[in-house]
Amino acid sequence: MIIFLNGPPGSGKDTIANIVDKNVLSTKDIKLSKPLKDCFREMFRLPARQAKEWLNDRKEEDFAAGVTPRQFQIKLSEEFMKPLFGNDIFGQIGIRTITNTMARHFTISDAGFIDEVEEIVKYFGKDQVKAIKISRPGHDYENDSRGYIDFDSVGIDWKSLDNIHDMELLNAQVERILREWELV
Repeated sequence: MIIFLNGPPGSGKDTIANIVDKNVLSTKDIKLSKPLKDCFREMFRLPARQAKEWLNDRKEEDFAAGVTPRQFQIKLSEEFMKPLFGNDIFGQIGIRTITNTMARHFTISDAGFIDEVEEIVKYFGKDQVKAIKISRPGHDYENDSRGYIDFDSVGIDWKSLDNIHDMELLNAQVERILREWELV
């Protein structure tokens, strides 16, 4: 089973991926943006710890020439990778990652483009893919190239999750969804 997590920055996607991992055996979280993060690290020859700091904690700060790490990744994706290889390129790379990873279930905690979702659904089949669409007050897609995905258009089962409670209730919400999908 593959579970797309779709929500704006700061909505709790990584936290929800961790909750799924704790509740479902043999789960691995993958990020479709990992090639972009790897490129940032390699292009600027950063040690792993420093790259992680810039890509996670300082992603909105000026890194070089007035460009933030988030802007670097967006430009690399939208102005180079997609025009050269097609809008589904990160879906294709995601398929390779999934098929080469030893796990039974996967979360994709940075789903944000319909073309990537369609490619993965086409490859694995609608019955093997689900999604959780996450909202959280004060968090939107304003400074991000991603957006909410219309999962109905690809015909997969999806659930809405409003991340407005504490961790205990967030855990309960995710566990309820996993039970509905018979994963726990």
